[in-house]
Amino acid sequence: MKKFAGFTIINHRYTLRRACQNIPQGLGKSILFLLLLSFSSLHAQKLKTLLEDGDKAFADNDFFGAAIYYNQAILQDSGNIEIQYKYAEASRLNYDYEIAKHWYSKVYKTDAQGKLFPECAFWLATIQKHLGQYKEAKKLFDKYAKKNKKKKNDYFVKKAIQEVAACDYAVILTASPDKSINIIHLDSSVNSKVSEYAPILIDSTLYFSSLRNANDRDKKNNINYNKIYTAITKNNAKWQSAKELDSLFNRDKIHNANTAFNADFTKVYITRCEQKNSQEFICEMYFSEFKNGHWNALQKLPEEINMAGYTNTQPAVGFLGDEEVLFFASNRPGGEGKMDIWYSKINKDGSYEKPVNVGKKVNSIDDEITPFYCKPCQELFFSSDWHEGLGGFDIFKSDYKNKEFNKPKNLGVPINSSYNDIYFSIGSKKTEAFLSSNRIGSYFEEKETCCNDIYMFKIPGINEPPPKVDSTTIFVTQMKLLVPLTLYFHNDEPDKKTLATTTTKNYKKAYEDYTAMREQYKKEYSKGAKGADIERATDDIDIFFDDSVDAGMHDLERFASLLLKVLKDGEKVTITMKGYCSPLASTDYNINLAKRRISSLRNYFTDYQNSVFVPYVNNTKENEGSIAFINEEIGELKARSNVSDDYYDTKNSVYSPAAAMERKIQIIAISSVSSKQLTQSSATPVKEKETPRELPKQENKQVEQTIKPVVSPVTTENTAITSEKTVPPTAEKEKTQSEQIAIIKQDSDTKKKEEPPKTTTVSTEKTKSTTATTEQESFAVQVSSNTLLTNAESIQSALKLVFTQPIIIVNEGNLYKVRITGFNSREEAKAIYPKLEWLGIKDAFLVAPKKD
Repeated sequence: MKKFAGFTIINHRYTLRRACQNIPQGLGKSILFLLLLSFSSLHAQKLKTLLEDGDKAFADNDFFGAAIYYNQAILQDSGNIEIQYKYAEASRLNYDYEIAKHWYSKVYKTDAQGKLFPECAFWLATIQKHLGQYKEAKKLFDKYAKKNKKKKNDYFVKKAIQEVAACDYAVILTASPDKSINIIHLDSSVNSKVSEYAPILIDSTLYFSSLRNANDRDKKNNINYNKIYTAITKNNAKWQSAKELDSLFNRDKIHNANTAFNADFTKVYITRCEQKNSQEFICEMYFSEFKNGHWNALQKLPEEINMAGYTNTQPAVGFLGDEEVLFFASNRPGGEGKMDIWYSKINKDGSYEKPVNVGKKVNSIDDEITPFYCKPCQELFFSSDWHEGLGGFDIFKSDYKNKEFNKPKNLGVPINSSYNDIYFSIGSKKTEAFLSSNRIGSYFEEKETCCNDIYMFKIPGINEPPPKVDSTTIFVTQMKLLVPLTLYFHNDEPDKKTLATTTTKNYKKAYEDYTAMREQYKKEYSKGAKGADIERATDDIDIFFDDSVDAGMHDLERFASLLLKVLKDGEKVTITMKGYCSPLASTDYNINLAKRRISSLRNYFTDYQNSVFVPYVNNTKENEGSIAFINEEIGELKARSNVSDDYYDTKNSVYSPAAAMERKIQIIAISSVSSKQLTQSSATPVKEKETPRELPKQENKQVEQTIKPVVSPVTTENTAITSEKTVPPTAEKEKTQSEQIAIIKQDSDTKKKEEPPKTTTVSTEKTKSTTATTEQESFAVQVSSNTLLTNAESIQSALKLVFTQPIIIVNEGNLYKVRITGFNSREEAKAIYPKLEWLGIKDAFLVAPKKD
């Protein structure tokens, strides 16, 4: 027998076989059947009890206890999808992200369309975002939002739409951390294996809250009561062991937390909370005044602030202009959603005015908590799990101008992480800041992300103006993240049976007509199927339309909105498009069809928002934005093994997802250059934004040679297929005629003047195993391998926006390999793998230096 966590599991088969060894022939089957019934009944009874206990704990918000019961249940029946989902839910709410992801993934694989558990995709995406897997999370959030688009007012739909944009923004934040900020994890003098939070430094004394006191324990909810502690430091270098404040502030049998002081430190505020269950509290705020050399007894704030029946917590004192106000978080009615941030004016006589909601720009339908106000910079800091962030709660700031709070800004990486980042504060000397987080690295006892710890970092002079944010660069980067942007068509659309190379239709109309055929696709593709195969076929069609057709249109709309923003700011944008077709007709016919499809996309931009893009197309005015289009048409793709090219086999040649995936066009590249940069010096050659390299001349590209497309480093599964059918440009042919030439494109950022490509002659026999000698002096990370030099150069340019190391291209056997070089050790090279994964590059590998 085996034992798991105190429960004994019997090997039934072995026990039954031994029990039946001496049964007379003829009675064996009957007795065996009865024994099976008996053991099954005992097994089911135990399983039923575990599930009942788990459900009860879950209903009481005791997610830790529920997870234990469901874990034991799943050991008995790991294939039960209902138990899998319950265990995933309890693990998510208990911050066991890896366990939650494992079981949500199993449920989603079985129930991809959400017929049994409609929110599974949403919660799996949420967990993926917590784990920093933003591209995977975005795909699932987008799929969930589109599948439930008719529920416009549903919370989950609104949240999923918000999270799609948040995932894009998270990729940008994680790829560009603020290297000037050094986050310091406070040592065990302050932090422990349980939670520490709400830090505020007054001179050299840090006030914070913690669950560490096991002598005062809530036995009903199985948790220690919060207490307020202090720790003293000298220059933040070393902290003395924390000490618990006296009974004036820490009352037994109740939670005490959240210290805040007024401007002259003559009044202190705290929160006291009664616990309803394992997760819910009712909190009220108290204050004490310092008079005659001591703190007076705590008094409860008036009922107008401590609204009965609701939580009122996390006090913070600030100034709106010359008026002193008390900020706090509350779930009272009249707000925007769950917990909102409110403030109450403090009058000269110490009375408080009616609380006011901070407003819709800060508060949302989700939670906004832990306010802190910086008087010198007139900014409100707070945490939210709604605004565009990295995962969980992120820290934001909103400046106060013209008597209102403006749109919040994310504080970025490394202040924020994909975990919960809360309780931001600035010390009284304005030289350091603090926060609380359950990020990886926090101390823990039971699970890695269970508990919050306190972190700090140095800050520059508080009165220095913040660096200006280049919003245009952010928008351009967001556009590049959408590339390659793929759009799909029904067979022989637009405009059937014609040799025309243009169309009057725009892609939006083609998309609407296509999505209207979803049911027809299900009917045709499921013909001849029986039983479960029918459902499988219709699910395949749903997945194709959700994940490919609808997703493409959503990305196009996002792309267009970003394009309009950068054009208004004077960017000169080049868009490269390519068309594809399935192999049903002749190559000549398909080339024209590919051109019509590209024409429909150009028509989409022409018609967008009452032709708002038209003035920008081929605009030659130097100080204004412009659009230039490049067409790279090809005809049919090489048919995959599961795609029919039989005209009469429409099930497989037209209606199958595999065939439909080949009828597409793509925006394969996007580049931009600022018109402001162009007008600075007419004598300076035009260079691409942040990637100063000239576009290789190619005969089939009708575009100014001074602007080079930059393609996203994300590749598609059709890359190899495309290269088999594409006829290389003339200039490209000249470069690939000899296998004996190894071309290295050095990163031009490392040179004052651009040099011509270096070449190294290598024998034919060695080209497949030998890299160029200039690259062999250090470790490198190979990012991609392409058959076309232009593709490799585009990836090289995109990587230069993110990495500072030299990025080169090596030709080995006519494969152009992009490598990031300059690493002194294996460990240093492997350290960039997480950033590559954030960019969607998962197949990178280490290249060791050549040994003589």
